[in-house]
Amino acid sequence: VMRRVLASSGYGETQAAAQLQAAWEQAVGAELAQLSRPGNVSRGSLQVHVANSAMMQEVHFRKKQILAALQKQAGTLKITDLKIRVSDWK
Repeated sequence: VMRRVLASSGYGETQAAAQLQAAWEQAVGAELAQLSRPGNVSRGSLQVHVANSAMMQEVHFRKKQILAALQKQAGTLKITDLKIRVSDWK
């Protein structure tokens, strides 16, 4: 019963998003975390939103390092790739 209540309330998704955000911040460091954020995970690919093309290049250059850190920290999520895109940043 509790599992159904949590699923219908979206609590599990909120917790997973918070866990992923914390793992992202730890994996990339404070400076890069200010200008990037993790999005959805689909088929092992994490969508990463960045503020500008310079941050896109930085994430791309550090991709292997970031993936290794995320795989250690992201718990049950199996992240095998990063899809990086420049997004509107507010």
